[in-house]
Amino acid sequence: MKLKSWLVRNHILVISLRFLVPILLLIGVFHLIDTSSTLQYCFCKSQNLRFKVETFKIQNKVYHLKTAKSFCEHTMGLMDLSEIGADGMIFYFNQPQILKFWMKNTNLPLDLAYLDEHMKITEILHMPVSLTPEDYPIYASSGPAKYAIEAPLDFFERQNIHVGDTVLSH
Repeated sequence: MKLKSWLVRNHILVISLRFLVPILLLIGVFHLIDTSSTLQYCFCKSQNLRFKVETFKIQNKVYHLKTAKSFCEHTMGLMDLSEIGADGMIFYFNQPQILKFWMKNTNLPLDLAYLDEHMKITEILHMPVSLTPEDYPIYASSGPAKYAIEAPLDFFERQNIHVGDTVLSH
């Protein structure tokens, strides 16, 4: 009799776990998805990155851009800065793809230029400061891009830089 009641109780437990475990896993997965960008940010912030500055030419004028080539450099970008400290930042990617940027933890309004694999500017977007997490729009390239440049708001207009201009490594 004891064996039968033990089997009944454990059978109920097994059935309950069969339904409960997937639900708990889903909750955990959604929690990880929600916090993954925060975890990446915290990890990369702890690396104390020092961005290299390289010189570029656009329309025969010289510009100094911080470079972001690694995962952490991409993640941090211009976050948490009160001033850029250069003309902007250029992001390098391994291959042309649809690129996506946002303004999380970015205190400065920025321009964003997407460049193709030949470093030709394909589009320029304006990115105002986002005040709340609900207000973090995604600024995606309209086509494949291999590079992106973030610069102070209206930088490209003030410098008379346009779509179609080529960025040259100096």
